[in-house]
Order: sequence, then structure tokens, then C-alpha cells
Amino acid sequence: MSYPQDPGPPPGPGPWQQPPPGPGGPGPQPGYGPPTGGQPAGGYGYPPPGGYPSGGYPAGGYPGGQPTGSYPSGKGGGGNVGLVLVTISVCVAVLVVVGGVGLWLLSSSGGSGGTAEQSALAPYEGVWDGDLDQLDAGGAPMGTWSATVTVSGDTVEGEEYNLGTEQDGRCSWEISEVQPSDTQMTFSYSVADDPDCVDNGFVTLVPAGEGMLDITVSSTMSDGSTSVSEGTLYRE
Repeated sequence: MSYPQDPGPPPGPGPWQQPPPGPGGPGPQPGYGPPTGGQPAGGYGYPPPGGYPSGGYPAGGYPGGQPTGSYPSGKGGGGNVGLVLVTISVCVAVLVVVGGVGLWLLSSSGGSGGTAEQSALAPYEGVWDGDLDQLDAGGAPMGTWSATVTVSGDTVEGEEYNLGTEQDGRCSWEISEVQPSDTQMTFSYSVADDPDCVDNGFVTLVPAGEGMLDITVSSTMSDGSTSVSEGTLYRE
């Protein structure tokens, strides 16, 4: 009497063997492979077909959430624009102050001409020219020379010439401290870098009749002595 052999355990699937058929017939069991009907609408990830619409984040945000925090507003930001405007305003204010100080210094030093109130200078308006006799501190004659004084608007200018030799040219006065009144006008002057001229003087002009001004110039010489020149200027 023979007995049937033990068939042993059923063979398992090999590396290339398909899984057993499911209840729906041939095909993979649930859990094997992609679902039938293709990829679900919208796909499995991002971005959607064609990319996100321009102009911002997609509705609902990116996967993982929209980034938090604020975004810069405009090119440079409003704060930077305000800072630039404040800086420009400060620079303009500084330039105005510096310009005003420079103008005041120029008016005080006189430049090539001194200034005063135009109404006070009105009686002296014009170009005045004449000769002066120069005396030393003891009253002895030293020579003659000529001067021209020009009063125009609120400006006074002056120069000296004919200083005794053919080589002597004209020396322009740098006028300051102009003080006009009804009875006289006074001012100081200096001459820079000209060896032919005394480098300083104090001038007094006094009306002496129609179209005439008596002039007196007091100067300190290089040896420390005082020289006085006197004459009459005539309106040209």
C-alpha cells in the first residue's frame, strides 16, 4: 500500500513572477502599481501644468505654506526715499549758510570795491579824478600823484597813478569800511603786492562845491612814519 507524497508548501513568487490575480481578474492587486485611469487631476506634486499664473503665489499657497514675513515695498523702499530727501534738504541749507557767510565776508573786505547804502552814497555818485601833493611827517613836500575814485550804486572803487616815474603804473585800491554822510565820506584801502605804491591809506572826501571833492589821504610808510597827501578831485 502506498501513500501520496507530501507536496510541501506552495511555491512563492520569484523575482520576475507576477503577483497572483486579484478578485477582479488579471491585473495587479490593490496596492500594486499606479491606479487605473492615469495620473489624478492636478498631478501628484507642483507646479501644475503650464506653471503658476504670473503676479503672485497660487491660490492656496505653495506646498508647505507661503513664506512668512514682509516683502520690500518698491525699488529702494519708501524709507530710503525719505532719507534721500532729508539729506538733500540738509545739504541745501548748509550751502545757503556758507554762501551767506561768503557774501558777508566779501562785502566786509571790499574786494576791489567797498560797499555802503546806496542812498547815503548818492551825493558822491560819479567818477572823480585829481592830483594830490604828498607831504612827509614834518610837512616837507615828497612829490605829487593822482587818484581816481568811482562811486556807482552801492560800490566805491579807487586807484592811484602818476607816482613820479614813467615806470610807475596804476595801483588798484582794495576798499573797506566805507562810511558816507552828508558832510564827508571816509574809507580805508590797501594795496597788495605792488612795490610802487604805499600799501595802505585812510581817505577822507569832503564836498567842496559843485562837482568837487577835497581829498586827504593818510598813509603809514615802510619806515613807520606817517605821510599825508591832499588835493581836489573833480567829477568827470
